[in-house]
Amino acid sequence: MAAKPTVIIYDDNQDLLDMCEMVLSTVDVEIITRMNCDSLMADLAGHQPAVVLMDNHIGTVSGVDAVKKMKASEFKNICTILFSANFHVKELADEAGADYYLEKPFNIHELRNIVLTCIGVNA
Repeated sequence: MAAKPTVIIYDDNQDLLDMCEMVLSTVDVEIITRMNCDSLMADLAGHQPAVVLMDNHIGTVSGVDAVKKMKASEFKNICTILFSANFHVKELADEAGADYYLEKPFNIHELRNIVLTCIGVNA
């Protein structure tokens, strides 16, 4: 039996991490949460995630820069979702090269559906 796909969520808001974890608990994935993206490349190498959800305002590195770093590496094929309260989140996601974006506050069904799409499950 194949291992469950892994989803790593980077956000500095514990309540949002908990909410995302609750929403995605209905999807057959392993969920890893991080309050910063300081260990981004090590996380990617160690966990080989199928999906990365990245907050734009997280610690000392912006989500845009973190996604750009991912997309310029051997991890470029990992499905990335940038989320932000910034009303320019679509432009930020385009700049970063993210596959999807969500504007905070986002619809939990939309989050679930995008993750399902990323892991190749019909929503």
